[in-house]
Amino acid sequence: FAEVLASEVDQVKGRIDNDFVTHEEFAACFEDILDRITRQKNDEKLAFFAAAMAQTATSDRLNKRERERLLDLLDDLRLSNLSVLAALASAKGVPPPRARPPYMPALAVMDALTAATASADSEDVSQDLADLQRRGLLLALDDETVILNATTGIEKVLTPLAWKMIGFGALQTVRDQRRGRADAATVRRGAATSDPEPR
Repeated sequence: FAEVLASEVDQVKGRIDNDFVTHEEFAACFEDILDRITRQKNDEKLAFFAAAMAQTATSDRLNKRERERLLDLLDDLRLSNLSVLAALASAKGVPPPRARPPYMPALAVMDALTAATASADSEDVSQDLADLQRRGLLLALDDETVILNATTGIEKVLTPLAWKMIGFGALQTVRDQRRGRADAATVRRGAATSDPEPR
């Protein structure tokens, strides 16, 4: 955890609030995060908690109540939930593809959701979407207003709380994890295709 935290702090080092990191409130938050990462269910989310800790040390940090709420959410969410959330946020600004005539907004939005979440590490995207909606991170996909708004950009299905979660380090952490897996896969492929050493 210390190595991952050091990397996350390095990414926000220009925004660190040196006065705040010496306060009791920061120490309490740090202890809370350490307690959460020792739980077995959070083994795969160490980088997310490290990103949250780094964001907490910045001068533009969220207030205590918001941080606690996001830490609770991070504790509750599965890795696949976070991956789907990051995939939707990454699609920001990309309008959904147009359905074949006759144009049906709901169909176009569902197509866009499918396209946006195709890169997510999830075995059941529909369950992850339901989990995100239940936790207040995704708007109701059966609401006509939500559907109409989402036809101009699929990111509009995310709630303000979801954007706070993303700003708390979730999006960058998922990207870093994907990049790490892609790098590892490249190394494995390279090792598998390289000529064996002569004997």
